[in-house]
Formats: sequence, C-alpha cells, structure tokens
Amino acid sequence: RSLEVGPVIREFGFAVYLITTLEITGVIGMSFRAGWFVDSLHSMGLYVPHSPGEFLMALMNVALFVPLGIFLPLVFRRGKLNWRKMLVAGLGFSAGIEFLQMFGGRMAEVDDVLFNVAGSMAGYAALRVGGRIKRRIAENGAVGRGTARAGG
Repeated sequence: RSLEVGPVIREFGFAVYLITTLEITGVIGMSFRAGWFVDSLHSMGLYVPHSPGEFLMALMNVALFVPLGIFLPLVFRRGKLNWRKMLVAGLGFSAGIEFLQMFGGRMAEVDDVLFNVAGSMAGYAALRVGGRIKRRIAENGAVGRGTARAGG
C-alpha cells in the first residue's frame, strides 16, 4: 500500500500548528502551581479593547485560531466537521488554553476565548468558501459559464 502524501502533510501541519499555538500562548514551558489558579479566579473577566495595542492583541487572538478552522476539517475528513462541531472545537481548545494559563499565574480572559473562537470560525468559513469556489471552477472550467471572453 502506498503512502498518500497529502494527508501526511496536512497532519504534520496540524501538529506543528498545535505545538506552535501552545508555545505562543505560554502553555509549553509554563510552571504550574495550584495557588496561581486560585489567584487567577479573582482576576478573570471580559475586557473590551480600547487602545490600538489592545485591538492588535484582539486581532492576533483571531489570527492565531484561523488555522484551527482550516486544519481540523482537512485532518478529520471522515467526521464531516460541520460549523457546530467546529464551534465546539474552537471553544474547547481556547478554553483549555485559558484554563491551563490560570495554573501558570496568567489571567484567564473571556475575550481571548471569544476572539479565538471567532478566528476558528473565520478559518472554517474561508475553507468552506474556498472549497465551493474550487468546485465551481472544476465544474465550469477556469472561465465560468456566462462570463464574457476577450476577443469573442
């Protein structure tokens, strides 16, 4: 049986994405202490971005999770990931990261979870739209039916 390269590349990319995300969010290499978790419970909240720096952080939270919305359906093709399952996956991964950060002495922020979920859903939507465009091009050719062609 021959090895299919496409799935291997998708799965490797997904693994690299997961490890990179856990590194960026500080989960990998973090010192965990139960006392920090209790302290973090008192500072948990929802923060609305006000300054340009806060807006940039919000955009970075969205951007960090866009690949999740792209990779999950590509890696787990047999399960036919619909938008509801993608929403739960994005929420679970983001909430899990925030939960672990609380043990590392960092604040858990509800807005991070919301922006992360928005990013995963944006990635999922982009993948779905891209798939529809690809199918339409395959069905109609590079120049769609009913479009004007130059010189004719």
